Amino acid sequence: MANLRDRAKMQNRWSRFKNLFFQSSGRIGRTSLFFRLFGLWWIGGLISLIPIGLSFLIDHQSGDANGAGVSTLLFSATYTVLAIVMWGSVAQLIRRLHDLGLSSYVAILYFLVVGNFFAMAFIFMTHGTDLLWRASQLAAFAVAILPLLIPGTQGANKFGPPPYDQRPKAQK
Repeated sequence: MANLRDRAKMQNRWSRFKNLFFQSSGRIGRTSLFFRLFGLWWIGGLISLIPIGLSFLIDHQSGDANGAGVSTLLFSATYTVLAIVMWGSVAQLIRRLHDLGLSSYVAILYFLVVGNFFAMAFIFMTHGTDLLWRASQLAAFAVAILPLLIPGTQGANKFGPPPYDQRPKAQK
């Protein structure tokens, strides 16, 4: 009986974690977005350090071809962790766009603009002037933090009630 209760508790914890970081419906405020993205990337970064460290340890210990295969597998695990973190980041961005009253399709436009600025930064870094490289980096940074700067819509919108951190004190 205790084992069933423990299993139910673990499922409930996983469900809360999944809803907190990977759910794309609903709304999220600016401060919640900042702390969730910070936590998501921090946890993902720490988890991805484990396969990278193991890969370097295996490469250092063995000089044969088997070490390269294990190393590739471990780097694939790192990319999987980073893909999961990106999925959570996109879900949080969609929730923030919902708070602004915008559709989730705007996230595609957002990533196209930010990606374009980073591509321009790379091109200017390798072929252009230093001033253009710094200007494109600054533009990409400005667009990337834009969801953290713009306040959300007041009251309920078509995506739901206001997030917890934007409700009046009496409703909390």
